[in-house]
Amino acid sequence: RMADYSTRSGPRPMELQAQLDELKEEVASLAECLLASGAVKAKHLVRIKRQKHAFRVWQEVVSLPELCINIAVKSGLAAAKNLSMVSRVHGHSLSHVMPAVVEQTPAQLV
Repeated sequence: RMADYSTRSGPRPMELQAQLDELKEEVASLAECLLASGAVKAKHLVRIKRQKHAFRVWQEVVSLPELCINIAVKSGLAAAKNLSMVSRVHGHSLSHVMPAVVEQTPAQLV
């Protein structure tokens, strides 16, 4: 179901996109200043950018429903229900598929 932003208070998607674009420009300007002043080395910024990208990819992969279901089935329901204690990403992703896993699990194991 599509959200109706016309009746809600707060910024509209176009306004949010404009704010995001403005923030991205500010970050780029700040990075340029830090590089020009010698406060930060280019290779350090590149390394940070790569690490953030790798983390986003990891979160995306870990959030795949198929993987979450496999984790729940292989680890058992008790462990799966408490997975958020170990990993917020796994726990959050697993919470979306748990109803389906519980539904397919024999009653004596739930």
